[in-house]
Amino acid sequence: MEYLIFGVLLFMSGFFSGSETALFSIGKVAHARLQQSERKIERVISSLLEKPKDLLVGVLLGNELTNVALSIVGASITSQWLSDYSLTKQALLSAAMVIPILLILGEITPKTVASKKPELIAALVARPIMIFIKVTGPIIRFLRALTDFAIDRNLNKPVVEQADTTIDESEFRTLIEVGEQEGVLEAQEHQLIKNVLDFGDLSVGDVMRPWDRVVSLEDKTPIEKAIALVSGEPHSRIPIWRRHPRNVVGLLLAKDLLAIRWGLRPKRALNHLRRDPLFTFARRPAAELLEEFRASRTHMAIVINRSGQAIGLCTMEDLLEELFGPITDAHPGLNDPDERGGA
Repeated sequence: MEYLIFGVLLFMSGFFSGSETALFSIGKVAHARLQQSERKIERVISSLLEKPKDLLVGVLLGNELTNVALSIVGASITSQWLSDYSLTKQALLSAAMVIPILLILGEITPKTVASKKPELIAALVARPIMIFIKVTGPIIRFLRALTDFAIDRNLNKPVVEQADTTIDESEFRTLIEVGEQEGVLEAQEHQLIKNVLDFGDLSVGDVMRPWDRVVSLEDKTPIEKAIALVSGEPHSRIPIWRRHPRNVVGLLLAKDLLAIRWGLRPKRALNHLRRDPLFTFARRPAAELLEEFRASRTHMAIVINRSGQAIGLCTMEDLLEELFGPITDAHPGLNDPDERGGA
């Protein structure tokens, strides 16, 4: 009979140990999904996780009571084999035989299994754990009160039952990685969120196109030549420079040339067509420039150095591509001007 009791207690020890690992291995993303689930067992798991302190105290209470009972029964069994030894030797030998069994079968093995399949194990143990917590509710509340009092006494501040809902960026990045792995987030959703997080660390210099890749025009360029040049370029805004290619004095809109080409406007020198450009610096946060684009309804900025010389060009499209990936334009060129910059 004692052997049967020992086996049952060993199973219960493994049950509580595995339950603790399985339930507390369920992350925030998985918990949020369980809250929305229509399956009863998943709602039970969610309700357990909503009171983590009660869950922890309940599982530890069950585990400790079981282990104490297991040690007593184990000592009773081994004492029958060791009756010829003194009580001290019996206690030492009993511990030497019972502890390895308890560690391997009651702790290590169930925790290892539960850590590999937390949601599966949680689904198996949720209802029994819920029943145990309800039955031992008064004891759990008493133990919690003692624990809170001890913490309050030592830390000299009240213990408030309030979930910490704030997470830092590294925790959030971990959440979205787990979300993709568990299928909560699609690959595209995961990439978009990651791009948004990364975007906050980018400067204009990280996004801009170097000036040697920018198509630009001198302010003295004849209007016919400008129309011919821009007709073959997929840009709607062309920087205009004076005396030196890096001395930008304005922007030429392709739609203005389009109006001249179609005879909707009279021919005029480029100087009379140029618009005032927006200048910015490479060290400026990319998110800040995007906000200025939005507020001012501007789509392109000339990136300059301290001397006021152009070193690059940044467009709304460049910034949006950092967030959403490559943006395909099906209608480039002067014949149907788009919103891209002169690069």
